[in-house]
Amino acid sequence: ALSIIIPAYNEEHRLPFTLDRLFHYMREHFARQYEIIVANDGSRDKTATIVRELAESHSELRLIDFPKNRGRGAVVRDAMRDAKGTYILQTDADGSVGEEAIVQFVAYFDAHLEVDVLIGSRLAQGAKILTPQPFLRVFLGYAFVVLAMLMFRWKFEDRVNGFKMFQRNAARDIYRHQYSNHYIAEAEVVYVAERRGWRVRELPIFWTD
Repeated sequence: ALSIIIPAYNEEHRLPFTLDRLFHYMREHFARQYEIIVANDGSRDKTATIVRELAESHSELRLIDFPKNRGRGAVVRDAMRDAKGTYILQTDADGSVGEEAIVQFVAYFDAHLEVDVLIGSRLAQGAKILTPQPFLRVFLGYAFVVLAMLMFRWKFEDRVNGFKMFQRNAARDIYRHQYSNHYIAEAEVVYVAERRGWRVRELPIFWTD
């Protein structure tokens, strides 16, 4: 029913806690079949080893191990092609978005078959930032959104957040037309989705830096 893609680069310290939280939450709150795909972006630490060891006791976990570091956009794009789920989520290795959002997003898709892409938003009504980023990060993030709004006539939305869920057909089409390998990929995905005619919605999330 669901594929969860987690891009990871040198995440040996944060990723195990995120995966442990996911395993516990999904076991208690998600009755359907799912998989977690860790897309290892050429990590130089023990990220791949840790995931392989965890996969021995968690059949829902699998590793896609890329030998070179290419950037988040590149490994998510490749992992999307390999995901088996009806719905496909990409999220962050640090677990910045509360796990309850996963079940909420799936339920929204189940009830709104006309929607193709869901964006987790820190700006939508009902969202909460539990631990804020440093001022400079916040300032640069808003500056990027304002520039994009002026240049591309985008709405003032949280397009760069890494928590996004897709219907599988939409994901396959969008990522065939997505090219950036780095930070801009998160915004590019939404831009491509809208240009390709897929229906995009924003949902509030609880987020922690």
